[in-house]
Amino acid sequence: VTSFLNRKTLWRVASVTLVGSIALTVFATFFGVQIKGASRWVHFAGMSIQPSEFIKPAFAITAVSLMLAALPLIALANAASM
Repeated sequence: VTSFLNRKTLWRVASVTLVGSIALTVFATFFGVQIKGASRWVHFAGMSIQPSEFIKPAFAITAVSLMLAALPLIALANAASM
């Protein structure tokens, strides 16, 4: 599904997912359900999810987007130093 999104929309979805997952991870730290010894689970819509698993791909996409946005600035700085 994400392969059909343009770059800007993908960055927005990843950023919202990242912020939401971090908030759910903090919530799970204090109020999470313990499953198999780990209290990092949150019950949501009749199922248990581990919000930290959503952080990984969202962080990767957000980090790459920020690096790509900084690329022209880096090229400009390199050109000015020569």
